[in-house]
Amino acid sequence: MRIQLNPDTVNLLNLACGNPFHTSHADLEELANALLTEVAAARSEAATRWRSLTPRQKQVCALYAIDNLSHKEIASMLSIALMTVHAHVQNSYKKLAVHDRNDLLRLISLAAPRDEIYRLRMME
Repeated sequence: MRIQLNPDTVNLLNLACGNPFHTSHADLEELANALLTEVAAARSEAATRWRSLTPRQKQVCALYAIDNLSHKEIASMLSIALMTVHAHVQNSYKKLAVHDRNDLLRLISLAAPRDEIYRLRMME
């Protein structure tokens, strides 16, 4: 998919970049397409990592990152041991190569289809 910028968008990009020389329309389109390619690659990589999780790991991650629930709240909600929740989170962090809840949320937003997240959050 290639992007074509309209002149108003070109002007906004130049203004946003603080570009006094006004980059050409073609250069900005090239930049936009490069960014689009980067985003597509990031989504693909994140989706591959997301698919490596078990359904329960995905569910715990969704509740932890999206709903901002504590390990204790997740354990109670899913009727599982607190240490099991902790293990799911830690194993998921390793598989996904994330370091904190914010990294996890970013990966989920890139990788996981919305309907899957909805289903995971509604399952008990």
